[in-house]
Amino acid sequence: MTLCKQASDNGGVRQRRGRGRERVRNESREEGGEEEEDEIAEESPMMTEAQCLTIENGAASDELVGGSVEAGRLWWRENINLDKAELTLVGFSKGCVVLNQFIYEFHYLKTLTPDDNTMMRLVTRIRDMFWLDGGHAGGKNTWITSRSLLETLTRLGIGIHIHVTPYQVQDERRPWIRKEEKTFGELLRRLGAPVSRTLHFESQPPTLYTHFEVLAVFRPPQSRMQ
Repeated sequence: MTLCKQASDNGGVRQRRGRGRERVRNESREEGGEEEEDEIAEESPMMTEAQCLTIENGAASDELVGGSVEAGRLWWRENINLDKAELTLVGFSKGCVVLNQFIYEFHYLKTLTPDDNTMMRLVTRIRDMFWLDGGHAGGKNTWITSRSLLETLTRLGIGIHIHVTPYQVQDERRPWIRKEEKTFGELLRRLGAPVSRTLHFESQPPTLYTHFEVLAVFRPPQSRMQ
């Protein structure tokens, strides 16, 4: 932070001295005399905005080398290996459409590109998927109801966890959400998928508060990795 302030101050000094120097030149021209260059002590180069941000953020691994910032590795890059990680995917509210898209991608991968071993190594690390009170303003497709897509999902052996509240499944203005969610869960059970369903705050009126509260009450499973 100190270096950034110092650099900013140096920049202001340069601007003031530059204006003063120009004023001396103009006065010299008007008097018909020769221009005089005032000697200015050598100044340290101004720091770039990126350097200031780095110092303000306190990145201890960053170093100033030759006037530029050599960024160190970020913590999340250290020892990360998705091929060996246990993955849990969680979608909330409208974000559940991302989980739905995953189902489409699973089906595409298994049926059209079955030899894509790189992607399959990643997919096989997914242990659980959580749908938390899914819903959006569209008139359909809040939940996947295609049998072929859900068959592909079932064959992957991923744990399916459905958490809903009256805010979504008891909304009379959007009755398709309740119907699609019921079809989604029942079809997965008939196909033999490991699926669980929890209706939270069943005795309470549907409110936006209980909709968001599902984020606090759901619990991810314990690790199943050996």
